[in-house]
Amino acid sequence: MTQKISDTKPKVTVARRTLGDRLRSIFPYALLIGYSFVALIPIVLIILNSFKERRDLFRVPYQPPLWFSFEDGFQFVNTFTLEGYQSVFERAQIFQYFFNSIVVTTVSLTFILLLGAMIAYALTEYNFRGIRFLTVYLILGIMIPARLGTVRMIELMTDLGLYNTRLALILVYIA
Repeated sequence: MTQKISDTKPKVTVARRTLGDRLRSIFPYALLIGYSFVALIPIVLIILNSFKERRDLFRVPYQPPLWFSFEDGFQFVNTFTLEGYQSVFERAQIFQYFFNSIVVTTVSLTFILLLGAMIAYALTEYNFRGIRFLTVYLILGIMIPARLGTVRMIELMTDLGLYNTRLALILVYIA
Protein backbone atom coordinates (compact mmCIF):
# COMPACT_ATOMS: atom_id res chain seq x y z
CA MET A 1 0.00 0.00 0.00
CA THR A 2 1.47 3.26 -1.05
CA GLN A 3 0.74 6.58 0.47
CA LYS A 4 0.28 9.73 -1.47
CA ILE A 5 2.52 12.64 -0.64
CA SER A 6 -0.49 14.79 0.08
CA ASP A 7 -1.73 12.27 2.69
CA THR A 8 1.32 12.59 4.90
CA LYS A 9 1.24 15.46 7.29
CA PRO A 10 4.43 16.66 8.88
CA LYS A 11 4.48 16.38 12.62
CA VAL A 12 4.85 19.68 14.34
CA THR A 13 6.54 19.56 17.68
CA VAL A 14 6.08 22.44 20.05
CA ALA A 15 8.91 23.00 22.47
CA ARG A 16 7.64 23.52 25.96
CA ARG A 17 9.15 26.40 27.84
CA THR A 18 10.44 25.69 31.28
CA LEU A 19 9.80 27.89 34.28
CA GLY A 20 13.37 29.21 34.12
CA ASP A 21 12.90 30.22 30.47
CA ARG A 22 9.71 32.05 31.34
CA LEU A 23 11.31 33.88 34.26
CA ARG A 24 14.28 34.87 32.10
CA SER A 25 11.94 36.34 29.50
CA ILE A 26 9.84 38.17 32.11
CA PHE A 27 12.77 39.65 34.06
CA PRO A 28 13.79 42.33 31.50
CA TYR A 29 10.19 43.52 31.21
CA ALA A 30 9.77 43.67 34.98
CA LEU A 31 13.02 45.61 35.25
CA LEU A 32 11.92 48.08 32.57
CA ILE A 33 8.50 48.54 34.16
CA GLY A 34 10.13 49.18 37.53
CA TYR A 35 12.56 51.68 36.04
CA SER A 36 9.71 53.44 34.21
CA PHE A 37 7.82 53.74 37.47
CA VAL A 38 10.84 55.24 39.24
CA ALA A 39 11.49 57.62 36.32
CA LEU A 40 7.86 58.81 36.22
CA ILE A 41 7.55 59.59 39.95
CA PRO A 42 9.30 63.00 39.71
CA ILE A 43 7.18 63.98 36.71
CA VAL A 44 3.97 63.06 38.52
CA LEU A 45 5.12 64.99 41.61
CA ILE A 46 5.86 68.07 39.52
CA ILE A 47 2.44 67.95 37.90
CA LEU A 48 0.66 67.39 41.24
CA ASN A 49 2.65 70.14 42.98
CA SER A 50 1.80 72.59 40.22
CA PHE A 51 -1.77 72.58 41.54
CA LYS A 52 -0.84 73.53 45.12
CA GLU A 53 -0.41 76.81 46.91
CA ARG A 54 3.15 77.87 47.63
CA ARG A 55 2.96 77.22 51.39
CA ASP A 56 1.51 73.74 50.88
CA LEU A 57 4.13 72.99 48.28
CA PHE A 58 6.84 73.16 50.96
CA ARG A 59 4.73 71.90 53.85
CA VAL A 60 3.48 68.66 52.24
CA PRO A 61 5.41 68.16 48.98
CA TYR A 62 4.58 64.47 48.51
CA GLN A 63 0.84 64.62 49.04
CA PRO A 64 -1.62 65.29 46.25
CA PRO A 65 -3.61 68.55 46.24
CA LEU A 66 -6.75 66.73 47.39
CA TRP A 67 -6.11 64.26 50.18
CA PHE A 68 -7.38 62.87 53.47
CA SER A 69 -5.77 63.59 56.83
CA PHE A 70 -6.00 61.41 59.91
CA GLU A 71 -4.06 63.72 62.27
CA ASP A 72 -7.09 65.26 64.04
CA GLY A 73 -9.58 62.63 63.07
CA PHE A 74 -10.66 61.92 59.52
CA GLN A 75 -10.83 65.11 57.47
CA PHE A 76 -10.67 66.09 53.83
CA VAL A 77 -7.86 68.54 53.00
CA ASN A 78 -8.11 70.67 49.88
CA THR A 79 -4.96 72.49 48.80
CA PHE A 80 -5.93 72.56 45.13
CA THR A 81 -5.47 75.90 43.36
CA LEU A 82 -4.75 77.24 39.89
CA GLU A 83 -2.87 80.23 41.33
CA GLY A 84 0.46 79.15 39.80
CA TYR A 85 -0.96 78.83 36.30
CA GLN A 86 -2.82 82.12 36.66
CA SER A 87 0.45 83.79 37.68
CA VAL A 88 2.29 82.34 34.69
CA PHE A 89 -0.28 83.56 32.19
CA GLU A 90 -0.66 87.02 33.75
CA ARG A 91 2.93 87.95 34.59
CA ALA A 92 5.01 86.05 32.06
CA GLN A 93 4.70 86.46 28.33
CA ILE A 94 4.25 82.72 27.86
CA PHE A 95 2.56 82.99 24.46
CA GLN A 96 5.34 85.21 23.13
CA TYR A 97 7.93 82.71 24.37
CA PHE A 98 6.03 79.85 22.79
CA PHE A 99 5.80 81.72 19.48
CA ASN A 100 9.55 82.46 19.57
CA SER A 101 10.30 78.81 20.20
CA ILE A 102 8.13 77.70 17.28
CA VAL A 103 9.71 80.22 14.87
CA VAL A 104 13.30 79.49 15.90
CA THR A 105 12.78 75.72 15.85
CA THR A 106 11.01 75.68 12.48
CA VAL A 107 13.51 77.91 10.69
CA SER A 108 16.55 76.23 12.27
CA LEU A 109 15.31 72.74 11.53
CA THR A 110 14.49 73.64 7.93
CA PHE A 111 17.99 74.97 7.30
CA ILE A 112 19.69 72.13 9.18
CA LEU A 113 17.85 69.50 7.16
CA LEU A 114 18.42 71.31 3.88
CA LEU A 115 22.11 71.99 4.40
CA GLY A 116 22.73 68.62 6.05
CA ALA A 117 21.15 66.72 3.17
CA MET A 118 23.20 68.68 0.63
CA ILE A 119 26.53 68.15 2.41
CA ALA A 120 25.75 64.46 3.03
CA TYR A 121 24.99 63.97 -0.66
CA ALA A 122 28.19 65.73 -1.69
CA LEU A 123 30.34 63.73 0.73
CA THR A 124 28.92 60.37 -0.32
CA GLU A 125 28.50 60.81 -4.07
CA TYR A 126 31.43 62.95 -5.22
CA ASN A 127 35.15 62.41 -4.94
CA PHE A 128 37.04 65.67 -4.84
CA ARG A 129 40.28 66.95 -3.45
CA GLY A 130 39.92 67.75 0.22
CA ILE A 131 37.06 65.34 0.95
CA ARG A 132 39.00 63.69 3.78
CA PHE A 133 39.83 67.05 5.33
CA LEU A 134 36.19 68.14 5.13
CA THR A 135 34.99 64.85 6.64
CA VAL A 136 37.44 65.09 9.54
CA TYR A 137 36.51 68.75 10.03
CA LEU A 138 32.80 67.86 10.28
CA ILE A 139 33.49 64.96 12.67
CA LEU A 140 35.62 67.17 14.90
CA GLY A 141 32.86 69.77 14.87
CA ILE A 142 30.50 67.17 16.26
CA MET A 143 32.99 65.98 18.88
CA ILE A 144 33.90 69.39 20.30
CA PRO A 145 31.24 70.75 22.67
CA ALA A 146 29.55 73.97 21.59
CA ARG A 147 29.91 75.32 25.15
CA LEU A 148 33.60 75.96 24.47
CA GLY A 149 32.70 78.67 21.99
CA THR A 150 29.82 80.24 23.89
CA VAL A 151 31.67 83.38 24.99
CA ARG A 152 33.04 83.97 21.50
CA MET A 153 29.59 83.43 19.96
CA ILE A 154 28.06 86.00 22.30
CA GLU A 155 30.83 88.48 21.44
CA LEU A 156 30.27 87.86 17.71
CA MET A 157 26.50 88.32 17.95
CA THR A 158 27.01 91.53 19.95
CA ASP A 159 29.48 92.85 17.35
CA LEU A 160 27.03 92.03 14.54
CA GLY A 161 24.18 93.76 16.42
CA LEU A 162 22.20 90.53 16.65
CA TYR A 163 22.38 89.99 20.40
CA ASN A 164 19.02 89.02 21.94
CA THR A 165 17.31 88.38 18.60
CA ARG A 166 15.72 85.34 17.02
CA LEU A 167 18.17 85.52 14.12
CA ALA A 168 21.10 85.09 16.53
CA LEU A 169 19.55 81.92 17.94
CA ILE A 170 18.83 80.57 14.47
CA LEU A 171 22.40 81.20 13.30
CA VAL A 172 23.86 79.53 16.39
CA TYR A 173 21.61 76.49 16.01
CA ILE A 174 22.43 76.15 12.32
CA ALA A 175 26.15 76.41 12.98
